[in-house]
Amino acid sequence: MVILGDAGRAASFEGRVCDQSKNGLSLQSEQRMRPGTMVRIDSGGYVLLGEVRYCEHIGSEWRAGIDVEHSVWKEECAALRRALEQWSTESRESVSEEVEAEAVMIRRR
Repeated sequence: MVILGDAGRAASFEGRVCDQSKNGLSLQSEQRMRPGTMVRIDSGGYVLLGEVRYCEHIGSEWRAGIDVEHSVWKEECAALRRALEQWSTESRESVSEEVEAEAVMIRRR
């Protein structure tokens, strides 16, 4: 699990799913999680994004209720990353070509 932080900061730790429902799950771990915190959970072939709704101390561990807002297959994430990288490369090449064409026009003046 990764707690998504502000300004690119994130904390990663282990946890285990104790219970799950249609829209969420509960996780038990040694890490306390603040309600309202956004989290990413890597579980099997899925990536889950959600928000901590509650966190209670149970024995020596913490149990957090997570409202799952998005779930994506890891394969879909990889395909999306490749598409974005290709788009970014093509965009940079396109901008470079436009800048070069503009420079040629300026030199001809």
